[in-house]
Amino acid sequence: MSSLHNEIKAITSSNDKNDYIKLGELNHYLTQHNISQLSLPIPEIDEAYNIILVLFQIEIILAHGNEYSELETLFRTASTSPYLKNIINSTFIPRENYKELYIKVKYNDLLTDYQYLVQTPSNRKLIDVINKKMLIVNYMPLNDEIYASLTKLLNLKILELCIISSYDFRKQNTLEYLSKNLSLEKDEYSHELVQLVQLLQSNRIIPRNLWLNVITSDLHNNYQLIISKHLDPKQLVVSWLENNIVILTKYYTTIKIDKIYRLFDLEQDINVQQVALDMIIHKKLPPNSRIDQINGILVFGEIEANPEVSKIARTGGNSINDLNEHISDIGQIMNDICFKLQA
Repeated sequence: MSSLHNEIKAITSSNDKNDYIKLGELNHYLTQHNISQLSLPIPEIDEAYNIILVLFQIEIILAHGNEYSELETLFRTASTSPYLKNIINSTFIPRENYKELYIKVKYNDLLTDYQYLVQTPSNRKLIDVINKKMLIVNYMPLNDEIYASLTKLLNLKILELCIISSYDFRKQNTLEYLSKNLSLEKDEYSHELVQLVQLLQSNRIIPRNLWLNVITSDLHNNYQLIISKHLDPKQLVVSWLENNIVILTKYYTTIKIDKIYRLFDLEQDINVQQVALDMIIHKKLPPNSRIDQINGILVFGEIEANPEVSKIARTGGNSINDLNEHISDIGQIMNDICFKLQA
């Protein structure tokens, strides 16, 4: 038996440590060693830990692999286990059963990543991934220290998906959940990430440079590696643009298509008119929004039935504060454009 097998056996077979501690030690050990070619199952350890080892292999291949044909085999190997089937089908697992809850969470988490980001990647389906991750989070007890690190890993994935996904009104509920359940310590994460999250939660314009810097940074969970390998970069820009166009409806009744290009410093290969048309078709803009193709103008429909309500007042906030935020947002974009023109 190899030294790798011996060390895994020693960690998982310890009788004086609970599963929470053993899984922590196992995770630390496996991140220091190459287990992609580890032969499984290991007969000397129980079925639960053999499944956990398969999940570790899947996670490594998702983040670092270039060949994914083995993933289907690994998922099939895990899913045919009667032990795993019983866990997956359980409607309730007590918090004391850390190993079983860990397996249920990890298996479903990795399966959604595989299905939506690798097997059939689609920027348009990211909101479905977010919703599935939210359901997975609900498997675990809230505000339980034992599950804190596992919950945080999932919440970080949800946040990253919110940042890169196209506009969907359901995201606001997710952002509210994250504001209460995900703490971004400034000494652990970049100031840019904290700033971007604040802009998202306050429903304000996201500058492109800030957005790009965040989505190309690793949040210590390897998720950025999966995203960058499987999602179309141009479509990610379109998603960012969609979210910002929706915010423009707070301040404009009409806006020229050319002005949108200038405001957001867009390349001509991004078809803003087509993006706006898709948003109208998918009801992402207020009712009766339309495109004046002759004059190249995007016309936003009325959010409220009362036409006397001003565009800013309809946002539901303090009109002066909203106006100040708008001036700040647009001013920052124009400053960026001027800086580039001078460079």
